[in-house]
Amino acid sequence: MPSTPAIPRTPPAKRRRPGRPRSLDTARRKLLLKLLSQGNFRKHALLMIGVGSDALRRAMRDEPEFKAAVQSAELTATRNAVACFTRAAMRDWKAAVEFLRRKCPEWGIKDTAAPLKISVGTGGREDELLAKLLAPGVQHEAPQSAVPSRGGSSETAGDS
Repeated sequence: MPSTPAIPRTPPAKRRRPGRPRSLDTARRKLLLKLLSQGNFRKHALLMIGVGSDALRRAMRDEPEFKAAVQSAELTATRNAVACFTRAAMRDWKAAVEFLRRKCPEWGIKDTAAPLKISVGTGGREDELLAKLLAPGVQHEAPQSAVPSRGGSSETAGDS
């Protein structure tokens, strides 16, 4: 009896996992890491790629190397932002002061913005009223002359 040629057997296909496919697939992971390294917040990056925060949390919990990649991308963004801030501080002293205020809050550097001073030039009651109107956090009341009377005329009941 003649022997039949042996047909090479192909290895069995890799079995798919049962259930729903993962939403954070390889392509989305790469895009997420790119967005994070550019300085986007996690929440916004996840919205851009259409993945929920639970999927990211699960992937970071189950895969330590992916967690390290996410943290590395966020550190890259931080490093770039600090470099930008320090370059600006070389050109503008206000950027240097702001950087030091944030980096070393224990130094107690106060805000550099000067309070707004407005002068109408009359030096009288108008300047005081204007200063009160422009003061932050002050409840404003209309001047008495601007409040109409209830009777519809400018005369009061005692004037008639």
